[in-house]
Amino acid sequence: MKKQLLIFMISAMDIVACYSSTRESSLNPHKGERNSDIVDSGSDFDSGENTDIDIDSDTDIDTDSDNNTDTDTDGETEIEFCRGCTCEESGNALGCFVPASGDTVPDDNNGMFEYYMGCREEDDLLCAKNEKPWHRVLLSPFEIQLCEVTNFEYIKFLNYYSIGENPTGCGPDKDQKCHYTGLDNDMSIYFEGSGWHAESGKELISVHSVSWDGAWSFCRWIAGGVYSGRLPTEAEWEFATRGSKHDGWPENEEYFRYPFGNTVSANQINYVQNGDPWDQDSSDPYFHDGITPRLFFDGTTRVLEEWNWPDRTLDTYDTISNASAGSGAYDMAGNLFEWVRDWYSPTYCGDAGDCGKTEYVENPEGPLSGDRRVIRGGGRGNPADDARATRRIPVESDLMRNVVGFRCIRQPRN
Repeated sequence: MKKQLLIFMISAMDIVACYSSTRESSLNPHKGERNSDIVDSGSDFDSGENTDIDIDSDTDIDTDSDNNTDTDTDGETEIEFCRGCTCEESGNALGCFVPASGDTVPDDNNGMFEYYMGCREEDDLLCAKNEKPWHRVLLSPFEIQLCEVTNFEYIKFLNYYSIGENPTGCGPDKDQKCHYTGLDNDMSIYFEGSGWHAESGKELISVHSVSWDGAWSFCRWIAGGVYSGRLPTEAEWEFATRGSKHDGWPENEEYFRYPFGNTVSANQINYVQNGDPWDQDSSDPYFHDGITPRLFFDGTTRVLEEWNWPDRTLDTYDTISNASAGSGAYDMAGNLFEWVRDWYSPTYCGDAGDCGKTEYVENPEGPLSGDRRVIRGGGRGNPADDARATRRIPVESDLMRNVVGFRCIRQPRN
């Protein structure tokens, strides 16, 4: 398997100065107002030249050597990016994948995972109608990215395909806009000269304002030559979040509201005004919740001198790990909502039928078509309740807002 490992040297003080300095809504920058939820997208597309990028997963294998490196001699901290690597072999490099894990179907030679998907009312009083029924699902094995895709990774993708200043050419038909480019957004990447760049100090924050089509295309690219990459289905995303730990179905299934348990702490995930040091002054009427850096909530004590966060009243900040039970992936609750593959269906099971009355649903993919996609996981501008593992929000697929990011999964090619 061909892999591309890039090592960059950037000052530790630079890579974590990743908060927004603009006064705008963290939930709806295009309309300049704060909403309690995301319910519409407006019209974010504009016309532009189709760059006709080739994101055919059968041909996008790198021909470079396995250990290409580039070094910033002025920096002090190594940043490693590896396309097509596992986190174990790359030391948690940017772009790496971890296996989803849980209990497998007894006596099943294919090693499929089984778990109960959806909201169980006796364990969660916040169950919404579209989060039910609680139903049994079987899934084929897969790997998921350890963290949300960062600015650094996303610009590598854009430049790999020479996507121009008007970033059109993403999606299955290669004719959709990849991400938002308006001036009223705090997206911290920009086009200059012959390529895309990340703002200094914002390389390691999660990229946002990417369309569903842009995320789809990135996932085709990042997986690596012998793997097929894509966005996770709702069932895969939820399994990678909560996993399955049980001894008998269904009464002994362990139920988690969040990726790591049934309660959440303010110093465990990034949600609206949770008080983490990346928030701006909460007394400001234009209060803006910052995006926390990659792997910030890992269970260690963070120090201002090393992280250069905006809240200067805090010299240290104790974090609680938010690694998920289903994969060990980080930030699957809070920070940014995440795109999934499915079209939205209010019945939850989509074209799979009434899954609440069947023995199980195997690899559900949702409806065959629709007019809205789904985002999961909660975000920096929403309350912690929206970060519950079963929370589903339907949005237009051309949505490009600064509270929506994504991560990818991969499986071996058939």
